[in-house]
Order: sequence, then structure tokens, then C-alpha cells
Amino acid sequence: MHERLIFSLAAGSAALRTEVEVTNPTARATSFAHWTNVPLVPGGTNELLDDTIFDIPTARINISERWRQNLGPSPQQWPASSLHGICGWKGQGDFTADGLEHGYYGAYVPSLDEGALRLFDASATPGLDTWT
Repeated sequence: MHERLIFSLAAGSAALRTEVEVTNPTARATSFAHWTNVPLVPGGTNELLDDTIFDIPTARINISERWRQNLGPSPQQWPASSLHGICGWKGQGDFTADGLEHGYYGAYVPSLDEGALRLFDASATPGLDTWT
């Protein structure tokens, strides 16, 4: 697999544009996962404040067996899950969205009145895995 990333930030813009190109140089089909690893941390402090909430357009999240002790049972209804806010996370772990209804996800901090969104083509990026 080959990957090419192009980052651009227009003058006066708060939006970082990232173009991702993944190509398979072989003749055979290959499964892969592309991790964006873009931290969504509003406020510029590189840490999530206690009132951070996650905006994920899904009806349900799944938690793998190894993280259920920290994050609770699986599946969970979203956004009713306590994991909707970072204060509901009782330890390290991750969850996946059980399908995305729209091509975005984000984080919002009410105390700062600031948030960050990642926008994408949902047909090219059909899922979400988030962790602490």
C-alpha cells in the first residue's frame, strides 16, 4: 500500500484541508485501515477538558470485550451513552460507531464555547473508532 497526504491551510481560514490518497500497487485485493489520528481537542491546550462532549452522528456504539470493564456494556445507544461526554469515561478504552449517518464527527467544549469537526466523504470513510 502507498499513501500520499497533502495538507493545506488557506490564509484567514480555521480549516485544515487534508487530501488522502491510498493506492494498492499490486494486482490483488488488500484489506487495510487508514488511521487519521487527528486529535479533536478544542481550546489549544492539547488536553480534553472535563466538559468535552462528542458529536458523532450514529444511533449506536460498540465496545470491544477488552474495554468493557472501563467503558461499560456493548452496544450502547448514542447519544444517551455516558461516553457522550469525556467525564463519562471511567478509564482507557475505545469504541466504534455502529454506522455513521453523516460525514462528520467532532468535539465541543461548552466552557470554552469552542469545538472542532472533521468533515469527510462518508462513502470513503464509513466508520469511526475513538479512544483515550
